[in-house]
Amino acid sequence: MLSRCDLCGAHLQEGDALPDTLCVRCSSCGGLYAVTTAVDAPRRLDDGWEMAREGDVLRVSWSWSWGPVDLWLNALVFLGLVGLGLAGLLGAYTVRADQEMLPWLFLASSPFIGYGVLLRSVNRTRIEASPRTGISVRHGPLPWFVLPSTVEAHELRQLYGQKRTEFAGGKFKQVYQLRVLCRDGSSRKLVSKKLSAEQVLFLERTLEAHLGVRDRLVPGELKDASAGG
Repeated sequence: MLSRCDLCGAHLQEGDALPDTLCVRCSSCGGLYAVTTAVDAPRRLDDGWEMAREGDVLRVSWSWSWGPVDLWLNALVFLGLVGLGLAGLLGAYTVRADQEMLPWLFLASSPFIGYGVLLRSVNRTRIEASPRTGISVRHGPLPWFVLPSTVEAHELRQLYGQKRTEFAGGKFKQVYQLRVLCRDGSSRKLVSKKLSAEQVLFLERTLEAHLGVRDRLVPGELKDASAGG
């Protein structure tokens, strides 16, 4: 296999393919890749994604950041609202009597947009998986008081992706979720956060291979289009 490991740059060898899985593990650094077949080139991580292995702990993380254009546009909207609000209160422009609350509305709405820009600028989603302890998912650093979502190793039966409807931002929308099926039969969402179907499938395969979970069919789960699903 002539492809290089994205983590350490070493050449991936034929022996790095894991038997009976769709994964390759770099023999130099332990980097794990989900692939379409065990001898194909590994799937390159998307921009803003990172993956590393330390001992028996696999860490996968990705940034919430928009593209630079969207980030700057939202930042300009925030600054514009603040500027219009302060200018109105300081008398820089004339406000009609029936619109005297308009500058206050500008100022009141600016923190929400500003907070959204801040979240997108600094936040990451981090997944840690270990065969000993299970899976932990944390979004942060903001808000700092939110605890990570965890699934203990003895609870975990299966990982799977699913397309679901969520209500957010005042409307319903279709999202792709990574979910866990527990041994007691319950199902829990691990993460969605604007993931694509391909990203959810990548996480499912990578985490299952690391945790030693054998893939089994779950009704309604996402299927790889390349596999005819």
